[in-house]
Amino acid sequence: MEKSGINKVLIGFIAVVITLLCIPIAMDLRNPISVSAATDYLEDRDYVVFTAAEYALLAKEATAYAAVQNANAAVLAAGYAAGNASAAVVAAQTAATKVDLFNSADVFLFPNTTNAYVLFAAAGAANTFSNWVEIADNNTVTLSSKFAANAGYIADLYMYQVTLADSQWLIEIAYGDNKTSLARIMFNTDYMDIAQIKSRRIPAGATIYYRVMCDAAPTEYMSIGFRYFYE
Repeated sequence: MEKSGINKVLIGFIAVVITLLCIPIAMDLRNPISVSAATDYLEDRDYVVFTAAEYALLAKEATAYAAVQNANAAVLAAGYAAGNASAAVVAAQTAATKVDLFNSADVFLFPNTTNAYVLFAAAGAANTFSNWVEIADNNTVTLSSKFAANAGYIADLYMYQVTLADSQWLIEIAYGDNKTSLARIMFNTDYMDIAQIKSRRIPAGATIYYRVMCDAAPTEYMSIGFRYFYE
């Protein structure tokens, strides 16, 4: 047989082999892998596979859950708003009550006899606060004793006499170990003899103190009195 004839036979044989090999591949392409086989393949690799119906149900449940969460948030927000409104009402009532109390309460005096007096001593250097001292009269009766059983307020502070005319004074009244301020006032003795304070609330049993400074040195004194009332 001629060489060219042998080559033709080989080419034909190779063509047949290639055709035979391609037939299964073509059949697989015409018949893709089944859904169940694909599911098994993915699940074996830790994927979660849903059917169309399951996915639709899941989406519906997620929407419902989000709606419930939004409703809960709205309820909480409404609760907070109601709480804030209630607190505002209480605050308004408290403020109104306090205003009414300042305007209508019975007012008492300390000291409350003509033979008693209270001295504030601006001890030390000029323009320097004295130490804190409990407020007491010359008979050692304290202002704190007036609030031993009842909480209340200081309404006014009035000045009788000073050891130095035309002097500048700064007074601070406070209560408790932390010296919670009740009032701070500054004045010239030639131009003021009464100061309205309307202090913050003094708790029952609190100890009441003063400290003072004057623009003169050494020690200067001021005779002083208080008007107060109970809540």
